[in-house]
Amino acid sequence: MEKHLLSRYLLPFVIGVCLAGCDKNNETEPEVDTSDAQQLIQEDNLFRANVNEITLEAALLSLESNSKLGNIDYLCNVNIDSITLAGDSTLIYVTFKGENCSGTRSRYGKMIIHRKTSTYWIQAGTSIIIEVKDYSITNLTSNKTMVLNGKIITQNVSGGNIVLLGLQQQSIIHRSQGYMHTLFPDGSTRLWHHARQTIFTHSFNNLIITEDGMGNIDGYEKLICWGTLRNGQKFYNQISEPVTRKRECNFLPYAGIQKHIIPQNNMTVTTTFGFNSNNKPINVGKCPSRLRFQWQKQNKSGILFLPLE
Repeated sequence: MEKHLLSRYLLPFVIGVCLAGCDKNNETEPEVDTSDAQQLIQEDNLFRANVNEITLEAALLSLESNSKLGNIDYLCNVNIDSITLAGDSTLIYVTFKGENCSGTRSRYGKMIIHRKTSTYWIQAGTSIIIEVKDYSITNLTSNKTMVLNGKIITQNVSGGNIVLLGLQQQSIIHRSQGYMHTLFPDGSTRLWHHARQTIFTHSFNNLIITEDGMGNIDGYEKLICWGTLRNGQKFYNQISEPVTRKRECNFLPYAGIQKHIIPQNNMTVTTTFGFNSNNKPINVGKCPSRLRFQWQKQNKSGILFLPLE
């Protein structure tokens, strides 16, 4: 009788323990949060497009003679305020005050271009320093804005004038490195460093830009960008295959592979460019609208397709 009573009271307890153990074993692990990585990819693409805008326009402005002040014929909403001499350098002071000529970005703010007075930008090996102050640039498609403060050193490795590309030269090579402190509309900030080689080519009246990474820091090679995210975490952006942009696609990246690493988050993202709105590789002559976002965090992974901005 006592055995039956003991069994009667112990049985529910044993079943409860077993069920609790089963529930614990069957607990679903939380979904991996890739929002920081997605934001990094989107902002990195915008940042690099913005740096392209800055360096291209600075290169064109560096061609101006000391007597050329005011508006520039082949640049829109740009004004050369003054050109001064400081030691062995020429300083060109510039104000940006509206949309670029293609209508893809608006930019407001100041730029100072430093170059050696005895050199000319079209000479091979010539370098300029580009300094931007409170330079606000907005992508008019996505309506996303960055306010940039920083410096870039750019070298015209091959020599030549981008304006004459395809006529006198088949390609022009620039190398640049620098940093930008970035302020976003919500008050958050990021720091970008970059080191890259840019090759400009010309095909059927279409300017093509090919980017590759040159940075080497903290054990990572072929870095095109690195720095800190809005939350303060470090990131590194490696180029696996050179990234290509062309004017007819508003300089959106249409080919290339890059890898982003966020060590503190144990997150690695491989981005492949060149996809259409159906998440399929674009056909020849077509422009991309999406990128493939392949993430990995420890033993988990996944693939997303994100819009290009």
